[in-house]
Amino acid sequence: MTESAGRRSIDGLIARDDPAWPLVLSWAADPAAHPSRILPPDPDHRDAALLRLQVTTRSTLGAIVHESGGIALHDGWLRLLGSGRPPEAGDGTRSLVRWNEEAGAFDAGAGTAPAFLLVADDVLGGFFALNGGRFGPDGLGQIFYLPPDGLDWEPLELGHADFVHWCFFGDTSAFYADLSGLCGWGERPLPGFDRAYSFYPFAWSAEAARGGLDRRVVPVEEIWRLKSELAG
Repeated sequence: MTESAGRRSIDGLIARDDPAWPLVLSWAADPAAHPSRILPPDPDHRDAALLRLQVTTRSTLGAIVHESGGIALHDGWLRLLGSGRPPEAGDGTRSLVRWNEEAGAFDAGAGTAPAFLLVADDVLGGFFALNGGRFGPDGLGQIFYLPPDGLDWEPLELGHADFVHWCFFGDTSAFYADLSGLCGWGERPLPGFDRAYSFYPFAWSAEAARGGLDRRVVPVEEIWRLKSELAG
């Protein structure tokens, strides 16, 4: 398979030596890990997704995109994006590439690397993005978080692999402790992979600080459209 100049073929992106997927599987299988569910990859999209991203499966990002449709942790509280699942599969979910194209991270036909890449989100409407320059040069290649109760991206000082490890093993309940008023950590069931809670008054508003929030389940893209227009 021939690619345009400067772009690697699918054979060049699939790592035969030292792929990251066995490491991710070992994290998921570890008795100390948080509960997770790995969705099978979309067989018709996984190669195209890897080609679009131009990352190898030696990276956790490439491995998760190529080898999974996504990973749900804590019964779906956290969602790591993969190749997605087609609607006809019965468990259709967003693909990382298509989601980022729709979210404006990069143009579908462009050959340049995205300035940011949405790699995960949570049930509260928080978004995790990999910095490709959008959030400044100091945190290049690191994960930033846009919380449900704020409009500023916050650096987590974690690369993608360390972030995925944190999703499996980190003190996530402490991370979300200040947001317990939006949804209790042990509250179940939770919205599906492509949906999240929306709050009114908006969770970042002065009115919300006084309490009395109304909560409803909406598509994740509805929350992203609003917050991306307002976020710094």
